[in-house]
Amino acid sequence: YENVQLIGQGGMAMVYKAYDPMLDRCIAIKLLRKGVASVKKAEKRFRQEIKHQSKLNIPGCVKIFDCGKFHGQLYCVMEFIEGDSLDKLIKEDQLTLKHQ
Repeated sequence: YENVQLIGQGGMAMVYKAYDPMLDRCIAIKLLRKGVASVKKAEKRFRQEIKHQSKLNIPGCVKIFDCGKFHGQLYCVMEFIEGDSLDKLIKEDQLTLKHQ
């Protein structure tokens, strides 16, 4: 991957935006933090999150492309969606619920 840049982080993981030259598209890479990666509970939770998210096919929910371990760290490669972070939208009270 090329042009990797940090775009977000939380207690368990960091998220990077990158470019996949082979598929000619931007992607997001979620990487379990090094300090957390050795904790089996965090690894189990990360794996479960990836597994469940990969089964979803809902508009607005990112698609999972790949996952694995790199230098002992779990990672997940997923669709990159341009826009503000969920955290920012919540803080700015820009979320609305649409009822059908």
